[in-house]
Amino acid sequence: MFSASAWGILLQFIFAPILSRLYSPEVYGLFGIFNSWVVVIGVFVTLGYSQAFVLPEKDTEFRALLKLTTRGMLYISGAVTVVFIVGMPWINDWFNAEALGYWTMLVGPMVLLLAADKIIIDWSVRARAFKQQSLISLPVTLGTKLFNVGYGKFKSSTVEGLIITNGLLFAARIYLYFTRVLPNAREFLRLKVSPEELRAVKNDYKEYPRLVMWSNVLNTASSYLPIVILPIFLASTRPSGLFTYALLVLDLPTRLLGSAVTRVYYQRAVELHRSSVEEMADATWRLFKMLSLLVVLPLIILGISGEWLYEFVFGSEWSEAGLLASILGGYYYFRLVSAPISSVFNIVRKERALFKFQSLLFSFRLVSLLLTCWQTDDLVTIIVVYTLANALTYIVLIGWIFFLCQKYMWRSVIMSLVIFAASATIVMATRLLIDSLAH
Repeated sequence: MFSASAWGILLQFIFAPILSRLYSPEVYGLFGIFNSWVVVIGVFVTLGYSQAFVLPEKDTEFRALLKLTTRGMLYISGAVTVVFIVGMPWINDWFNAEALGYWTMLVGPMVLLLAADKIIIDWSVRARAFKQQSLISLPVTLGTKLFNVGYGKFKSSTVEGLIITNGLLFAARIYLYFTRVLPNAREFLRLKVSPEELRAVKNDYKEYPRLVMWSNVLNTASSYLPIVILPIFLASTRPSGLFTYALLVLDLPTRLLGSAVTRVYYQRAVELHRSSVEEMADATWRLFKMLSLLVVLPLIILGISGEWLYEFVFGSEWSEAGLLASILGGYYYFRLVSAPISSVFNIVRKERALFKFQSLLFSFRLVSLLLTCWQTDDLVTIIVVYTLANALTYIVLIGWIFFLCQKYMWRSVIMSLVIFAASATIVMATRLLIDSLAH
């Protein structure tokens, strides 16, 4: 599974320099705005229920949970479609995204595809179909990337190429999961679910639409805040495009952890928690240490040479994105090491605590962006303040996770701070030395 995910990441790196020379920062900024609408709304559509697919021990309970999820998907995505068709001119104008034109009307259908993709992936996690998932990821990623390049090269290097590619990715994955990963899915969906079973499951998992969904919405929305706020204040989609590509290199390890480590850890931690909280804590601590040591060196290298690496790999138009990436790496260390183990909140059924953290994270991100954008139009300054706000909140998250594990709380926080401080010192000292030698 890890090998297949690694191949997917390799394909991302292979195609990114090609795509960066076909699509401009302004185009990526437009796509970032469109995608932010789709992804944030897409979190609402499943009502948070799909995140609980791994928890029911009986198939009858899972089937009822699946029924609730698909029903929410159809109703909400339909309403979203109407809103974006009617409000398209005003929505585009507010975000300085007039160049999107009528493509904004596809937000609703794309939300439906995203939600269906999320449901089928979480279903396959319950089925422990990790190997089948991995075998599908490579051809799907390769096919959609080839289409993306071909569209940009021979048809048009405008935003619709990126939008269509994203839709094809979801559609292909949904089809292949239904036919290859979960071959009995259609028969399973045809089985009847009684109103009593629906009410029972709705009551058992009532915290998911109330808290888990809103936690996910806050987490996802806060991740996209710079992409939607920067065009409003800076009157251009270019900063959003630079920010989007800055996250390209940083997000690839996060995707790897999400597709491999997080799902395996979640499944294993659920089993350990049923037998012993201490065993789950020990497993969480071992994973945390491994991830900390694994991610620190690449982030140091990126922090020292971000703009030069981006200019060499992606082209001169993207050197500023490399500078942003070198700054954002300061908080991505915390995000990378906390992403897989944050499943602890769901495992110990502390969804309300996770909601509180996501509220804190959203507030810190929003306030840092608004206050800085009001004071300056310098993109680098905005991103520095944004990075510091994120680092502070993720330190809180790490301590909170191990508090719930009832072990290693202070040790995890101290270890993170030491690694962060040492890495920041190395990066700043090296960059100062390079600058002094250059002059």
